[in-house]
Amino acid sequence: MNITDRSRSMLSDNFIHLPFVYGLLRREIPHEVARYLRENSTFVDKGFIIGQLYLIEDYPGAICTTTHQKVYGDIVGAKDSQTCQQSQAFLC
Repeated sequence: MNITDRSRSMLSDNFIHLPFVYGLLRREIPHEVARYLRENSTFVDKGFIIGQLYLIEDYPGAICTTTHQKVYGDIVGAKDSQTCQQSQAFLC
């Protein structure tokens, strides 16, 4: 994952989880889990992984690969496990 200097400085804020979210979970998407994340976590930075996107039924899925395709998303910070537990089916 590409982490900028801004992201590195936020890592010291004691976040327990720093999930990388993409697709329907990004902060600008009007999806119920994205809304939950906006309300219960802190946006850290934009980022990307090197990987491959897949369509799994109606949802995007991604895996890390050695290809040169960038999957763009957001890095969010959660200070407690409850945020990940509430959205567990999607990101944790």
